[in-house]
Amino acid sequence: MRCVFWTITERLAEKPEICNADGDSFEPFQVKWKLNCPRSEALEALRPLHKGDFTNGRGVEPLKFHWLVTAEGDQSPDQKSTVLAHFKVGEQSLTAHVNSRRRAEIARVRVQDLLGDRVTFEEICEETPPQEAREQHTITEQESASSPELQAHLKSTVLEKLVRLPNSNA
Repeated sequence: MRCVFWTITERLAEKPEICNADGDSFEPFQVKWKLNCPRSEALEALRPLHKGDFTNGRGVEPLKFHWLVTAEGDQSPDQKSTVLAHFKVGEQSLTAHVNSRRRAEIARVRVQDLLGDRVTFEEICEETPPQEAREQHTITEQESASSPELQAHLKSTVLEKLVRLPNSNA
């Protein structure tokens, strides 16, 4: 029984690592560039990142699009795809939202290759949620200790994990 207690305690103390499909630790980043050309010219140069109907059938160039890649390397959006980046194209700016530092570097290099001197790299920065969102989802230790509902939830979670543990002879 003591072994089960310590196993549960250790598992509860571990923080899960969240990874993307490539196995990179999840860290949201923004990659920013200044456009040195018209938006339509930039979108045309970025077309290889999003194959298929780039205008979404409406004849209008998108202000946002996804960089899609499948496991086989085919960038066809009608197959199971991985989104490497979300791009937003402004009048004078280009921004990629990615979920790892490695993908930020890949996006920086790929965009520079496609656009050349039509774009000027500005920065790679961590993307953080607005302050209000961070405050809404933060529970302090004092709040959790004083909340019977939270304590009951935690207790039931621990008991569920206890029931799922394989039998131990220790």
